[in-house]
Amino acid sequence: MTKAEFCKILTKLKNVSDFENDIWKACYKYSTENKTDVNIFGTGLGLEADVIDLLSIIMNDKERDIEYFCYELDFGQAWQSGMITDKYGKDIDLSTPEKLYDWIMEGNK
Repeated sequence: MTKAEFCKILTKLKNVSDFENDIWKACYKYSTENKTDVNIFGTGLGLEADVIDLLSIIMNDKERDIEYFCYELDFGQAWQSGMITDKYGKDIDLSTPEKLYDWIMEGNK
């Protein structure tokens, strides 16, 4: 898989995740203001997990860095210097899909 293909897929996943969060916030706001219950949970969650699993298989990501990048690092937005290091204490920058791709490819050599 090329870097461009990999990054395109992760960007689409992030866009879907952001869209779901926006829908959830709008439903919560409406429910709170109108004292009613509006619930649209899990619209694409299962599919998102399946895509991440497939990417992990395709990229031979045995350490599940893709999953970590998407869920724990919020598609890289939550990454900060010092939070992920290699065995020598050097930062592993997982702030973008491109850097994640490079890291995974480096480990698969």
